[in-house]
Amino acid sequence: MLQVAAPQPGQIIGRMMAVDLDEGDNGMVDYELANESELQNFFGVDRTSSELFVQKAPRNDSSYAMFHLLLRACDRGRPQLCSTEDFYVEFNPDS
Repeated sequence: MLQVAAPQPGQIIGRMMAVDLDEGDNGMVDYELANESELQNFFGVDRTSSELFVQKAPRNDSSYAMFHLLLRACDRGRPQLCSTEDFYVEFNPDS
């Protein structure tokens, strides 16, 4: 679980790591948020570096304290291979 105190837009809060042993472009890995929801309003992921960042700080109430994110890593091979990992983020402005 990633714990973040006082989240700010643009703040990097984590990174996913994936390795593909193919050579050249087939070995490149791209990253994305797999959640198809309003979570994409709050979080973003850099496609090539995998840095997970805050896009918009949530309201300061209990309904927006814990988030379940799905981060997907896909290689550029054909056929394309992907893997998805769960990330939990807790905003705790009091810490």
